[in-house]
Amino acid sequence: ARTPAGGSAPALRGVLFCWLLAASFDSAATASSVSIDDDPDLACSAVKAAATAIQAKYLSLHRKAAKAGPLTPEQRVSVAEDAMSIACSKSFEQWAIVGASEDKQRHFSPFQDAMGPGSVSLETMGPEVTEQLRGQCQRLTREHGAVISEGYANSESATGFKLTKTLTDLTGVCSKKKKTKNT
Repeated sequence: ARTPAGGSAPALRGVLFCWLLAASFDSAATASSVSIDDDPDLACSAVKAAATAIQAKYLSLHRKAAKAGPLTPEQRVSVAEDAMSIACSKSFEQWAIVGASEDKQRHFSPFQDAMGPGSVSLETMGPEVTEQLRGQCQRLTREHGAVISEGYANSESATGFKLTKTLTDLTGVCSKKKKTKNT
């Protein structure tokens, strides 16, 4: 039976998606292990990804806890600790390392975002990327968890604590490169 004009497009998109997904897993399996510590762009991206995951989980947990009324600083610390634990153990499924482009450096990105409009240079995707990001998140919370908890405890609103800025300042991995003047 014939399909209407363009009827095969969804099937073709599905085949292309599966091919691309298989190719990305294949490249992930054969790619050499990428160390976050060896690449300043990936190190910065990992800190920002961890901060975003923790902040998102904190907002979700804070909203649930605040239904009964405003949270005390002690309750905000408890929510922050739960958010760090959950975010670092459950986040970063289907993330990829995306190669540098004209306007971006190498970075970590959710696969769906990486497949958005424009050209994409998917370098690697797979369980090792998930484990790297979770490991970085756990390291950050181990080393800076007290500062994170204190920041949330001292913030009256769920979004008042600037976690990304705090973590990038504490780690120093996202320092701006000084531009040299050509004379």
